[in-house]
Amino acid sequence: MKFEGIGIAATATWIPKTTESVEDALASGSLSEDDLEGLGVKELPVSEDLSAVEMAVLAAESALTRSGVAATDLDAVAHAWTFHQGYDMWSPPHYIADKLGAGRRTLPYGIQQSCNGGATALLLAAQAHASDPTSKASLVTTADRFGAPVWDRWASNPAVPLGDGATAAVIHRVAPSDALHLLSLAHASAPELWVTREQAGGFTQFPTWHEGIDARPNRDFYAAGGYEIFRQAAYESVSQAFAQSLVEAGLTAADPRIKQVVLPRLGPRVTGLMFGLAMDEFFPGRALRLGESTGHLGAGDMLANMHDLVVGGWLEPGDIAVVANGGGGYTWSVAVVEAPLP
Repeated sequence: MKFEGIGIAATATWIPKTTESVEDALASGSLSEDDLEGLGVKELPVSEDLSAVEMAVLAAESALTRSGVAATDLDAVAHAWTFHQGYDMWSPPHYIADKLGAGRRTLPYGIQQSCNGGATALLLAAQAHASDPTSKASLVTTADRFGAPVWDRWASNPAVPLGDGATAAVIHRVAPSDALHLLSLAHASAPELWVTREQAGGFTQFPTWHEGIDARPNRDFYAAGGYEIFRQAAYESVSQAFAQSLVEAGLTAADPRIKQVVLPRLGPRVTGLMFGLAMDEFFPGRALRLGESTGHLGAGDMLANMHDLVVGGWLEPGDIAVVANGGGGYTWSVAVVEAPLP
């Protein structure tokens, strides 16, 4: 979707200071030497005490403070996640809205679309502001915590090492002080790839997390030639999302204003499978991979990458970044953002 006049007032992350290193994982037996090549990280953040939603509140408070937006002025709190948020059968975004002090006018809602949830929440928040000139601001948050023994953050999927943490962004009408301006956000889906998550034995009556999570794709799918099926579907989807986002932003892939092309915080083996062919076509040799010290942040990779672009000095005023993301289902999203001119 093409956006005009939509700004990302501020971004924030909250990442635990406690970490597990690659050396820790090797010593514990979670990893073998053969696993190291596909990791793409040196350590992972671990939340020892805070739940996912508590981390989300801390990231949200930081983003609101930076933006100057009051919680009582929020039209919506859109929260995305991939895994357990601390309680069963409840609405995590309502907790976040309450702890921030949001009022009756704020709509809390949740997005659970696996690892692309943050990108989807950003799209919905931006669409709401684009369609309603009376809207003030919305908050987008993500948070995930991948704790043992249900998860082994290193081995549940050795190609996708998992870090705990939260992200936040405040969306509103553009202002000169914005962290970024959102020019476009496009998506493309390959819903047939849901079968990569099909469980042996069929549908279950209740969650089976307590048995431990094996987050690797369905073995039967890959045994039946699924690698090439997935690779082709990913190429078609990512190419479509790249092309649409660029057209809607009024750009071509060769535009010199595009300074960074950022991929999600997945291991290099997975980013190669998902994005390799399309990157070779649109942006050969230009992938920026952030998150060496966070790993994959569940639903939070897109917002975390936007935040690091801002605070890490990757963009000068007027520079443009293409921020790609993807998640199980599968859906791929591509955002085009610009660092505002003074």
